[in-house]
Amino acid sequence: MGWQLWFPLAGMLLVGEVAGVGCCLLYFALASAAAGLFALYDPSLEAQLACFLVISGLQLVAGRLRRRVRQAPKGP
Repeated sequence: MGWQLWFPLAGMLLVGEVAGVGCCLLYFALASAAAGLFALYDPSLEAQLACFLVISGLQLVAGRLRRRVRQAPKGP
C-alpha cells in the first residue's frame, strides 16, 4: 500500500468537499496528499499513517483556532 492509495483518496475527498457533502473533508484531502508524497520516500505503512494522522490533526486544530479567532467578540 503506498501512493496508489493516498492520491485517489485525496481526489475523492476533494470531490466530496467541492460537492458540499462534508464540512472538513479538505483537511483530510490535503493530509492524504501529503501522506502520498511521503509514501514516495518511505514505504512503511506505519510512517504513512503517522504522517496522515499528524497532518490532519494539526489542520483540524488550526481550523478550530481560526474559527474561534473569527468569532471572538471585539472589545471597545
